[in-house]
Amino acid sequence: MKVPATVKLVQEALNDGKCVVIGLQTTGESSLDKDINSTSIVDKCLPNLISLAQEIAAQFVESHFPSETDLYERDIKIDEFVGIQQQSHTTLHCNQIKHELLERIRNLKLPPGALDELIDKLGGPSQVAEMTGRRNRLVRNNKVSFRLEPRGKSTDDLEDVNVKEKELFMNGKKFVAIISDAASTGISLHSDRAVVNQKQRVHITLELPWSADKALQQLGRSHRSNQSISPNYKLMATSVGGEQRFVAALSKRLESLGALRGDRRAVLGDMASTNLDSKYGKDALQLLQNAAISGRPPRGISSESIIRIDPSNDLPVDEHIQNFHNQLYSTIQQMGLDEDVQNDVKRFLNRLLGLPIQRQWTVFSYYMEILTMVVNAAKQSGRYDDGVVDIHGESIKVVGDPMTIYKDNVSGAITANITLNIDRGIKWTRALEKFRTPATTSTLNGFYRSKKAIYGRHMYVLALQSANGKDVIVYRPNTGVSQLHESVSDFLLKYANIQEDEAYDGWQSQYDESLTTCLHGKQCQSKDTCMIGLRTTRVDILCGSVCPLWGTLQQIIDRRIGQLSRVDKTLRVVRVRLDNGTTVVGVRYPFALIPELLSSLESNSCKSPYSISKDDITPINARALSKALQHSRTMMDFFAPKSKPSTNLNRPSTSTTSPPPTTSGSDIKQVDDSPRTSAIDDKLIQKKPKGLKRALDTGIGSQESNKRGNSAPVCPICGVTMSHSTTNWELNRHIDQCISK
Repeated sequence: MKVPATVKLVQEALNDGKCVVIGLQTTGESSLDKDINSTSIVDKCLPNLISLAQEIAAQFVESHFPSETDLYERDIKIDEFVGIQQQSHTTLHCNQIKHELLERIRNLKLPPGALDELIDKLGGPSQVAEMTGRRNRLVRNNKVSFRLEPRGKSTDDLEDVNVKEKELFMNGKKFVAIISDAASTGISLHSDRAVVNQKQRVHITLELPWSADKALQQLGRSHRSNQSISPNYKLMATSVGGEQRFVAALSKRLESLGALRGDRRAVLGDMASTNLDSKYGKDALQLLQNAAISGRPPRGISSESIIRIDPSNDLPVDEHIQNFHNQLYSTIQQMGLDEDVQNDVKRFLNRLLGLPIQRQWTVFSYYMEILTMVVNAAKQSGRYDDGVVDIHGESIKVVGDPMTIYKDNVSGAITANITLNIDRGIKWTRALEKFRTPATTSTLNGFYRSKKAIYGRHMYVLALQSANGKDVIVYRPNTGVSQLHESVSDFLLKYANIQEDEAYDGWQSQYDESLTTCLHGKQCQSKDTCMIGLRTTRVDILCGSVCPLWGTLQQIIDRRIGQLSRVDKTLRVVRVRLDNGTTVVGVRYPFALIPELLSSLESNSCKSPYSISKDDITPINARALSKALQHSRTMMDFFAPKSKPSTNLNRPSTSTTSPPPTTSGSDIKQVDDSPRTSAIDDKLIQKKPKGLKRALDTGIGSQESNKRGNSAPVCPICGVTMSHSTTNWELNRHIDQCISK
């Protein structure tokens, strides 16, 4: 199912001048090798690509179906032989069933292996850079057959092949790359500024792993530093409920790293909704389990939704809903989700994988329906946390100068309040542009007028169907796009479709009047302060050092929560792009609470998180002072000559201008046994090369030894040959210099 869609995405990306990276987790090499070894086809030529799913099913039957070997090797209880008359007939019958199952599996028309099929449909190995760990692959021999081709003779050869394939991709020789989990480490495929291939990468994840960290490791191959353009990620997933377990794991990991909540405009898009392991997902699972036990849907879930999810029978509505929840309860029991494991979304998704495909889809669809209801309820109550929120408007300007709210006495960090004037209205020309270029094509798209008059006037809106097909996005001339989507059924109950020419006058009138008049009209009793339905609105944002004040800000909101609007009941981090191109990021805070905030700060209710402490001066520690002023000894100190030679040393210090008299061999031995170790430590001598130790012990270089050996002395360190007249003192001094170097 995924391969044809992936091939289509790849072709679209290539036509747009981009290149593609396809991520896999497994290559199916083990199943491929077993199937190849079991065939008797000459030269390993095959008429079709091998189906890995078919091979896995056959291996399962071969390994686990009872046979004669199983009956004789395992311990059989007496009860198992009840009704069995002849053991041989039973064994023969098992083998016949096993053979028949294998034949049926071979006759199934299952899809071929994803990796070989992708390479074949995308142009073959000459067009696709494969970076995997498999040794063999199937390539097209001609139009009617495939041959087995080795990728490398050994593991080292495979690494070289992968490196060459990477270079071909980065140099623009190939524009499609396929990587597996084995090649997801150490390979960079991003649009590096230093390589030839500067095209944008479209990274398609065909197979999601169990571990989100592995997915991040693979996604990081195409998104790295020094890239000229960010990649575009596409995660392939089917409608099978069990597969959402992998999507949820990846979304949760990305969200924890800030890749989703930190920037909703990221190339991954709005994946936060797929993070099912959240507080909203846990609440939805709790409601699902309660509904299965009680036999009634949660409040907010309509009967139409359940019938749409499970239209399997023609029973009356009440009986249909009761039957649906009875089956749901049976499924929950089968999955082992009792009261002890409530709210465990991860376990719920894992065990969902063991259900039949149709049952997976039914249970998961009902769960997602409940989750959508929970999220919408949280948004309506102002409790939904959707990370950094973008504030949109046709025109956004700063009013006045920023007002300093707080300045930390220690760090000097400033918290300031910026007042923005936002024009949310949508002009008629802008509304026409949105209507004529919608994201989705639907008969619901169009202009609508309210069926009932609201405060003496009919309201005009533009409705566009959302991507899920169940909701509509509503645009109003005075307040712009609605943050909450409405269901199609609820929307059509309140609005009637009209033509463009009918909507023009009403749209333009509502747009102009909303500049100075609220939704209640000129008869509003609080028209001087009422802001409901006005085109322009005031938004105050606290910028700068906000974290030290967070507790105080929340305390004031909690005290005044009954007086605040839905949007002001929760501290929200917002981002605004001004008309001059400047971006402002801060915390949205109601202006009515600013005076109370200032009063609270002046009364020292908000203390700085930073503090400076000074320790008393302590007496000087003589031992520590002596150690600090003492010269630190290094290896060089052991070999440095002393300024004043001792009386029992034949070797003078380096400050001596004239050499001492020549010593005999016996003197040299006496020197070796004397306190000469102050210049060269005996312990260090033991660690020196044997030639040096022998020279120091036997006095090589003395006149006595030179006469006996009748040869010139040689330095055991650098190998330099000295003259016959070299004295023992000169040789030792030369050796010391060699060691110090």
